[in-house]
Amino acid sequence: MPMRLLLHLLAVAWAWDKDGHEAIGMTTMSALDTAAVSQVKHLMGGKDAADVAAWAHKVNKKYPWTTELHFQRQPSTRCEKAQQLDCKDNRCLMKAILYLYGRLTGRELAQITWPDGIKLTDADCLKYLITLLGDMAQPLHFGTGDTDMGRNITVLFRDKKTNLFDVWDKELTQSVIRNEPHFWWGGWTHVQRTRVEYERDSEQFKKEHETLLTRWADESAKFMCDSVYRRTR
Repeated sequence: MPMRLLLHLLAVAWAWDKDGHEAIGMTTMSALDTAAVSQVKHLMGGKDAADVAAWAHKVNKKYPWTTELHFQRQPSTRCEKAQQLDCKDNRCLMKAILYLYGRLTGRELAQITWPDGIKLTDADCLKYLITLLGDMAQPLHFGTGDTDMGRNITVLFRDKKTNLFDVWDKELTQSVIRNEPHFWWGGWTHVQRTRVEYERDSEQFKKEHETLLTRWADESAKFMCDSVYRRTR
C-alpha cells in the first residue's frame, strides 16, 4: 500500500531542522515508485514529501499549543523505551503520530481533540506525519522536561556555545552543509544508500505497522538516555 510505504520511509531517515526534514523527504521520495509518487502529489496538490517536510512547524506559529505534538517528554535520563506518561489530552509526539496514522489508514489508534475549530483533511494529516516522523528520529524530542528537552544544557559545539537541543536539531545538519557540501548535495538522500536497512524494515512494517512505529520511538528514547544525555554528564 503506497501510504504505508511512504510512512515507513519517513521514519527510517535521520535529520531534523528544515534542511534535515527536507532531506528526509527526499530520501522518502527516492524510494517510491511512479504510481505512489503520483498519489502523494495528487493528495497534496502537486507537492511531495520534501516540499512539505516542515509544514507542521508553520502550524505551530498559528496554533502555539500544537508545539506539544512534536515532543515526548521523558521522566528521567535513564530509560529503556519511550514513556508516554507526560501526555495530557494525548498532546504528545507518539499519540499524535498514532492518531494521524490511524486517520489515514482507517483505524482509531488514538484520539486528539482539536480546538480552535481545526478540521484536518487527509492532506493535512499526511503533511503532519511527514514532519512528526522526522521529529521522532531526533533523540532530543524525547528529552526530559526538567532540562527543557536539553535546551537548558549548555554545550560547546565546534567552538560555539549553544545548547544540547540545538546541537541535535540544527547545528549538526548545518555543520555538514557548511563543511561537507559535496556530501550533502551528493545524493546521500537516495534510498540506495540504506538499501539493506530499508528492505529489512519495509518487510517488517508490512506486518506490524503501528507496533513498529512505537519500537522506533523506543529506539530514539533509549539513544537519548544512553548516549546523548550521558555524554553531557
